[in-house]
Amino acid sequence: MKWLFRFNVSADKKNKNNDHGMGHATRCLTLAKLFKKKYGGKPFLMIEGDRDFEEFFTKSGIDFSINKKEEDVFSLFKPDAIIIDINYLDYSKIKFYKTWCPVINLAPRGLTKYYSDMTINDTNVIDVPPPGHLDEYKWHRGPEFSIINKSFINAKNNILDWKKKKELKHIIVSMGGIDQFNLTKTILLALMTCIDNYPKITVVAGPFNPHIHVLEKICMQLGKNVHLLVNPPNFAELVGNACLGIFANGITTYEAIYLGVPSINIALTDFHALRGKELQNKGLIKYIGKYDNISKKDLCYEIINLTNNSQLLEKMHNECCKTIPTNSSLIVLELISKFVSDFTK
Repeated sequence: MKWLFRFNVSADKKNKNNDHGMGHATRCLTLAKLFKKKYGGKPFLMIEGDRDFEEFFTKSGIDFSINKKEEDVFSLFKPDAIIIDINYLDYSKIKFYKTWCPVINLAPRGLTKYYSDMTINDTNVIDVPPPGHLDEYKWHRGPEFSIINKSFINAKNNILDWKKKKELKHIIVSMGGIDQFNLTKTILLALMTCIDNYPKITVVAGPFNPHIHVLEKICMQLGKNVHLLVNPPNFAELVGNACLGIFANGITTYEAIYLGVPSINIALTDFHALRGKELQNKGLIKYIGKYDNISKKDLCYEIINLTNNSQLLEKMHNECCKTIPTNSSLIVLELISKFVSDFTK
């Protein structure tokens, strides 16, 4: 079996709409590795983006191309399925992909989910209504279809119990692979007024964060209980051993839910806002608004309020623990495999 994964990675650095952050790449990589291990399949990553991402994908161990002509790659690879994770992908592109093989979509935004043969999303949010005339399609959606990185699956059995985590009051801050708006800085400045309440705060900067030097200076000012780490290999364990996360309502939010860790979330886009409200209504997170409409005072209040309310925090923890199945990634893999098999019969 040959599955081609098609996604973009450059928009997170250049596009203020954050159409394609590193979460799309992470999702595809996780599924590609599982496909290779479970079925002995041959995955291929077809990427559009900046060349400075090349080293990152080389280390993944999965064959890939960057900025190559689609028809040339398809002709050489001859995929049995094309798995796309591109928000707002034009229908003409999807129609072209369908001339080669079935198209499975992972991207949650735009009309892509309606035009693909099958869509699997980790959210129930409907950002746009279906168009009037549609091809037949299938749509599996909800947090139970989250694609969880292997490191988080491995960490699940190696993290502290909830009682111990509550006592330690460890907070983790992570704003994604790049954090183009430097939300990490905003959060750190907010924490200045309540820093003494927390013995340990771990700040994680992603592999392509351009603000490292600024963050280092602020962390030094905040004192020895604030630790800045850049792309740490034990990120999953750090998340799992925290009693509270502060995230950007992306893939890390779902990974934290998987590990039973509640979080405060800030939205980067209107879509992230809808997803934040959905997860808050399920009792999994605290959503506090979009990044351009949050004051440091309000953010600090929410952090203190939630960490001091042990009953609410524990209730959120319990809801998180029963939301995403342990084998959710495998469920997604098998859904795709069965669909592709039935499609070609």
